[in-house]
Amino acid sequence: MIWRTRCFCYDTGNQTAGGASNPKEHRGGGLMAAMISDGRRTITQDTPGRGCRFPHRAAWRLAYGAFLLILLSGLEGVSRWYAARSGDPVCRMILYDYGCLVRRDASRFRFVPDPVLSYRLKPGYEFHSPDGHGVTRHNAQGFRADAPFPQKTPETLRIICLGGSTTYGVSVVDNASTYPAVLDRLLNGDLPPDGWDRVEVFNLGVGGYTSREVLLTLREHGLPLAPDVVLIQCAVNDVTPRFYPNFDPQYRHFRKPLRPLNTGFLARLAFRSRLVLLTGWKLGLIQPLTLQARTQHPMPTVAEAENNLARNGPDAFRNNLAEAIALARDSGAQVWLLTEAHLFGPAFSAPDEEARRMDDLYRRGLGEHNAVVRDLARNLGVGLVDLEERMPPSLRYFSDPVHMTEAGNLVKARIIAESIRESLTAPNPRTQGPGHD
Repeated sequence: MIWRTRCFCYDTGNQTAGGASNPKEHRGGGLMAAMISDGRRTITQDTPGRGCRFPHRAAWRLAYGAFLLILLSGLEGVSRWYAARSGDPVCRMILYDYGCLVRRDASRFRFVPDPVLSYRLKPGYEFHSPDGHGVTRHNAQGFRADAPFPQKTPETLRIICLGGSTTYGVSVVDNASTYPAVLDRLLNGDLPPDGWDRVEVFNLGVGGYTSREVLLTLREHGLPLAPDVVLIQCAVNDVTPRFYPNFDPQYRHFRKPLRPLNTGFLARLAFRSRLVLLTGWKLGLIQPLTLQARTQHPMPTVAEAENNLARNGPDAFRNNLAEAIALARDSGAQVWLLTEAHLFGPAFSAPDEEARRMDDLYRRGLGEHNAVVRDLARNLGVGLVDLEERMPPSLRYFSDPVHMTEAGNLVKARIIAESIRESLTAPNPRTQGPGHD
């Protein structure tokens, strides 16, 4: 079968004897003239009277569209195959995090932006354990509690607990299993201080907070609650800022503000694609939605972290804690500092050499910060609960090198209760505890 192109146009330069323009057939060089003249082309078989018109632009668009659709479908299939078999922990975390985002699963996202603190707990957050063993709740004020904090009464002793994830209780699901909740039960049950109708213990801990955010939390949210006693536990989270270059005592060199997640329809539609997620990850455009990735600048290498840790001493940590102590005592509250217990070692050994070296750096920095806590308690005359010394180093009590299990929080709370109980005697613990003559 022979195909040929026949293009027709009105040739105004050649007319019939009658003066009317007639279509002329153009072949070869006449093709361009015909296309310029009226932009139409007719493709016919070499059979008289049998012709059909075909719009070439639409045909090409349709062909390109079909080709792209087939190509993208193939790439998506390959991406899903790769994602299902990938053992990379970062890849799997991205797939899980963005899967939660697509499903609007709020259990993964318990933080919201804050103009002062960079981020804070999401008010009204609620997560039910799949096994039915507990519920994590945030109250309307944005702290880990089942109900809003009530108005203070004169017969009530009020204690606030400040810190990071070890205070918040990230390793336990149920609010009742955190150490502040256990401490509340002990001081209202087995170990009550004399002279009080009731003791209230509020959990103001937020995962990832350093001493800088603890200081700001005390000022913005803690003191308005009119606490009689302030418990502060900071150490391990302040090691991370010391890993970074260009050290800033306000920690702005490592902290970045939490930005709201894009949960619009188009974003959720795009994040359903494994091709989009994996390509974005490989290009550095998509990161896990962990708190660290969203609130910290990228971590330096182990070698850089080691050099910076030696260069950046614990002075900023010391100053933040000293300022928090002064702020609390100026309000009339009794202050207790808590060292951080830990269980580094073979039980929680990191999987590779670099991770083990980083764990060693954290252990070194944590030891330095616990020494600062002891020094501040001694020099400023505030209470000290030395959990690093008193907490039993047992796997039963630790879920990782620094976080406690439910059993660990029971022991931790009892150590604290036994340490502070005698200083809480009514009528006024504000003028009786450590540092008051």
